[in-house]
Amino acid sequence: MFRLIVTTAGFIPLCQCSQNGMVFDDEDAALSLLQLKVDRGNTTAAHNWWRNGGCAADLADPLICAFNTDTHLSHRFAGGSTNEHRLGAQPLARTTDDSISIDAFQCAFSRGRASVCGLAIQMGDHKIECEGLSPDCHSYLYCELDGEPLTFDTFPKLTSSGLLITKTSSQVYCFDSPDGRSSVSIRSNYMNAQHENMGGSDCRERTQHQSFGRAQVGSTNWLDGQVRIEREIAVTGDQSLCGGPGSMHMPLADSLFGPESTSRLCDRTNADGAPDCENIPEPPPAPTAEEACSQGDCSFETAQRVCAPLEQHDFKYQGCLLDVCSGCDNSNDSDGDMEQIGADDVAEEALSEPGPECVDGGADCDMPGICRNAVKVSLDTVSQNNLAGAGPDAGTEEIRFTSAALVGDTVLDLVVKAVGGNYKGKASRNGKKGEFGVTSMKSGKDVELEFSFQDSTGRAVVLDSVAMSFYDLDEGKKGKSRTTLTACGATNAILTTNTELTLQRPDGCFAVSSSQHGGKANNPVAPGSLTPEQGGRSVTLVYAGVSSVKVTLALSKGFGLRNTYWSFQPSLSCLAGEASDLPLKLTEPVDMSLPSDRTCPQFVGSAQCQEGVSGERFALLMGRGSHTIGSCAEECKRRDPNYNGMIVEMYDRFAPGGVATIPTGKDSNVDNHCQCVRGCGATQAHPIGVAGAWKYYTYTMFCPPWQPWCNMDIWDECLQQKLQTNQGDGTPWTWLTAV
Repeated sequence: MFRLIVTTAGFIPLCQCSQNGMVFDDEDAALSLLQLKVDRGNTTAAHNWWRNGGCAADLADPLICAFNTDTHLSHRFAGGSTNEHRLGAQPLARTTDDSISIDAFQCAFSRGRASVCGLAIQMGDHKIECEGLSPDCHSYLYCELDGEPLTFDTFPKLTSSGLLITKTSSQVYCFDSPDGRSSVSIRSNYMNAQHENMGGSDCRERTQHQSFGRAQVGSTNWLDGQVRIEREIAVTGDQSLCGGPGSMHMPLADSLFGPESTSRLCDRTNADGAPDCENIPEPPPAPTAEEACSQGDCSFETAQRVCAPLEQHDFKYQGCLLDVCSGCDNSNDSDGDMEQIGADDVAEEALSEPGPECVDGGADCDMPGICRNAVKVSLDTVSQNNLAGAGPDAGTEEIRFTSAALVGDTVLDLVVKAVGGNYKGKASRNGKKGEFGVTSMKSGKDVELEFSFQDSTGRAVVLDSVAMSFYDLDEGKKGKSRTTLTACGATNAILTTNTELTLQRPDGCFAVSSSQHGGKANNPVAPGSLTPEQGGRSVTLVYAGVSSVKVTLALSKGFGLRNTYWSFQPSLSCLAGEASDLPLKLTEPVDMSLPSDRTCPQFVGSAQCQEGVSGERFALLMGRGSHTIGSCAEECKRRDPNYNGMIVEMYDRFAPGGVATIPTGKDSNVDNHCQCVRGCGATQAHPIGVAGAWKYYTYTMFCPPWQPWCNMDIWDECLQQKLQTNQGDGTPWTWLTAV
């Protein structure tokens, strides 16, 4: 999901760049009392990424083109919105200075509609191609940069020319142009094309017979996106999808699509009913949502109900109605289909255009008022640093920030004390870093912190409006050192619709927990310049009429120490919009030590991790009876704790009756070899091989990058559970039938 501020003049020199990503300087930024006095009562400057498609660029007067689903153009450069269902290659957007050109390819969706299934972008000297269906059929956004696949390694990436590539998940990329004047965000959508009841042996064939999802016939993999180009250079009034009023077919030879992507996209289009990729017929008129519901004998009132959270976004609401009604008869459970499709559309909106939202809506959810009225606090001066008596200072067991706030003519100190729990941490890290307060704590410990406001005499001072924000709430690998914050007494809590935090309400309190691994690379720079990813790992707690607030910070068992960043700034409430119409759901943290759909690796027979698209095989462990699959896994982990996959080959020459040995657990003998893999994001078919008089079979287990809670350490427990399950036709699951 961005560690950079971009302006039209280029990159602000807040960072140092490395080959593996962006590393920011550690210089502290100070906020003086004079600044506080001048700025108090003013609204904090709005962040620019709300409804910005997740990109980092801060463009000057941009025009916006947004497209989604089948294909709803919710924004066009000249204003207005429309649906576009012409198949094949078409120009999407252009600039007058040729700094960026974008072509789209549309595949059939269902009932005469189309969806964007491919994008080709010329951005400066770079060529970018993205497809809605990856070559290996897995559910991640497949993009190539200058002919080379983008793999699942460190992000963001900054090329020598200035192209910035950021990634908010395995399904979302953003490309910010080298000249800082345009950006393109792309999100892949995947409707379970590998459902085990599908017909056909290839994922492209199965997409035609889709019975689970939005389309009975046609593509169920598509791309949503948002193009932002500065008004001065955006081309309008042409026949491109974004610049409209119309659109036009484009011969593939004249398009930006290369031969390999052209071949794949044409195969899909031909399979979807077009006789010739260069001679695609005009689409028939698409039905209205109400007509589609009527054709499917479904309730239009139900469609209106499930799409209701999008009513304030009219075009998205109308698109949701069309999606729900078009897919309502995909199975025998029409109401269930409609509920699922509507929920998908709402979730898609929340992720693709993230914004802040109160956990409790209603009168207490006045984000502009919170942003405007909450007392702003400076953490510039630490005069005492001895939390829970841990040091580094001696004396009073507190952290005191002197001259932290100015209320009226009264200067206040902020005092932090440990009033409960079992605190232990690295005291030298406590205090401040830039504009953040910092609390360092050891894994497996917890502490109840009291933050109080006092005047020069030590008297508590009641403040009308207080907002406290916590940032960078993440955890170690495999769920270790999970961070949980519990706040009682807050009137509300604000998260973002793309939040990675899990949310609970114990005894009416607000409790949020991390769910994603994080490190220094994704740390925030300042409370007022969060990226969408950083916003998704933050929470703002709102209080009224208090002189102090208490928050419990707990870290689950793990290794080492973690720093928690906080401030008394209403960061999330000051984003440039709000999403009060989109729901925030209570969610339970995932226990990564227990087998489940979220935590278990994928088990795939007759397949192997596809080196080159993603992943690297870093060890070949020869077996032939010398070790077990369990010892293979242990050796992979020893060589690289970050390994996320293992490939095992078994010969039939050691098996009775000439049938290949089928691994049933960690004690299964290896009769050929194991391969360790890191960064595996895909598998490709690997048919039964022949070596002389013997055949060998390939078995692969791996944790995909789009499955963040997956844990290779529990592969054996997961395999035992898998061996007890049945497939869709009732037959037991086996490695040989797992594809």
